[in-house]
Amino acid sequence: MSDIYAPVERLSAPQIVTKRLKKAILNGEIPPGSKLPSERELAQQMQVSRPVIREAVVMLSSYGLIVSKQGEGNFVADKFSESVLEFMGFSNALTPENYQYFFDCRLLFEKGMAPEIIRQVTEEDIEDLQKINQIFRQETTEQEYVQAEVDFHHGFMSLSHNPLVVELYTMILKFMHLSASYLLSSQLIREEAFTAHTRIIEALKERDQEACIAAIEAHLEVSRNNLQRYFKQQSDKAV
Repeated sequence: MSDIYAPVERLSAPQIVTKRLKKAILNGEIPPGSKLPSERELAQQMQVSRPVIREAVVMLSSYGLIVSKQGEGNFVADKFSESVLEFMGFSNALTPENYQYFFDCRLLFEKGMAPEIIRQVTEEDIEDLQKINQIFRQETTEQEYVQAEVDFHHGFMSLSHNPLVVELYTMILKFMHLSASYLLSSQLIREEAFTAHTRIIEALKERDQEACIAAIEAHLEVSRNNLQRYFKQQSDKAV
């Protein structure tokens, strides 16, 4: 007799923790390259024992989802993104020769997924984006501004809840990090970023697809032009 309708076996604590973290990694809530909280912190946050966390980490490692670095901790694996970029011949640098490709990819992803993101976005999602954007209004380090820029756009794309799209988008995050590090030392550019993000957020609130796409296009066009000017300035200095 078939056991399809047999009672469902209860999951153990390590299996539950593994399932939760696996889901968060695959849907982009915990981006590739991110460091996981320490074993102690995870145990406290998830209200389980440290051996439970240890067993979950072992399982996630066996799936290839996380890697352990001696003396540093556990990190979400980023092997896919790195290997594809290397195969395609891209270096780790953002240059005057390749930055246009970077912005074309961003436009394709962010504009293309906007309708699906608008369909699925929640008020809580919008609040999370607003919190990230508020960092641009705070007195903090350039590194924090750069991370806020990356977090905002990665957070926006994660709202698609499409793990394949999020993984593909993650491939260009290191270029976004480089771009932001070149530009966000300027207070004017930080103001531009805050304003652009605010327009995207307002469009999400209104569930206005046309306004959202227009805000994305305008933001990326300004960023593209800013980076072009940056490379021109660097070239002039070298002469």
